[in-house]
Amino acid sequence: MLTFTNYLSEMTKVGGQLHVFDIDDTLVHPTAKINVVDHTGKVKHSLSTSEYAEHEAHKKLEPGHRYDFSEFRSAKKFHDESKPIHPMLHRVRKAIKAGHHVIFNTARANLDNKKTFLDTFRKHGIDMNKVHVIRVGNMKSRESAAQKKARVVHGYINKHKYSKVHMYDDSKPNLDSFKELKKAHPNTELVAHHVRSDGSTRKV
Repeated sequence: MLTFTNYLSEMTKVGGQLHVFDIDDTLVHPTAKINVVDHTGKVKHSLSTSEYAEHEAHKKLEPGHRYDFSEFRSAKKFHDESKPIHPMLHRVRKAIKAGHHVIFNTARANLDNKKTFLDTFRKHGIDMNKVHVIRVGNMKSRESAAQKKARVVHGYINKHKYSKVHMYDDSKPNLDSFKELKKAHPNTELVAHHVRSDGSTRKV
């Protein structure tokens, strides 16, 4: 087990490995839905996180409609109702123990209670002092969530010059955007892991 001093040294050195984890339907199965609403505020569709990723990636949002993420603001709902995906949570703990850099790269924006949100992972033995949570839902741009996630990883590689980056995500569009980073980072090995609902993975 790394001491805190050794961990800080590991986090600032150039090179090494980065492990990037999506959250929803990768580490936990949430109950929250993304609603598609029309100009009057009427809900037209309710999407799971995986359905939303496909919907957004293929630009299926009709003119005058918008995505409503209000259910995703509730940290209590996330903490109390999300079902853990144990094989993936084990991967997180293993990566931290090995001294690798670990980030959670989620399409969510800020939740209404940071501590309650982080406690969801702490109760499964994850040291959240050693994980940086990136919420690309806070980024103000016209990019898709997949493009935003890839931009985050691009920035991390530029800063730390990783020899290897693993990305774990249930969304293939997110993984496709990640793999496109190879053009900008030919010296970094990029490994894309598609996460199935039971927590098993397949390299793509």
